[in-house]
Amino acid sequence: MAITVTVPPSTTKLSALADLKAILGITDRANDTWLGSIIQRGSDVVARFCNRVFAQRPVIETLPAPGGQLLKLKVTPILPLTSIALDAETVDSDTYTLTEPEARIVFCESYWAYTGHQYHDTPALPTAITCRI
Repeated sequence: MAITVTVPPSTTKLSALADLKAILGITDRANDTWLGSIIQRGSDVVARFCNRVFAQRPVIETLPAPGGQLLKLKVTPILPLTSIALDAETVDSDTYTLTEPEARIVFCESYWAYTGHQYHDTPALPTAITCRI
């Protein structure tokens, strides 16, 4: 399973400078650079501790297909699910539904292809599903 960031986020700060200044009751601009630095350092600590980037960014997630009706993605939240491809062939978006964005579940009524183990004398299986988020 691989996740590739296609466009880096414009910011990884978990708070806007204006919001922090409003909370602290600061109206002047004298310490904006310093406060921005504190916000960035705090955001970096949280990201390292959680082992996760909290900024919205488009990604491509490649994963094995389960062979059932539900496909569980790793990235959350999903805002929007742009496309799904099976072995580089785009899957018709009318055949699947992002049923629970926070749970990362994509439903396909006709079942996802199985990309697991291949046994002797069986046709080649698809290798992976690729989701653009």
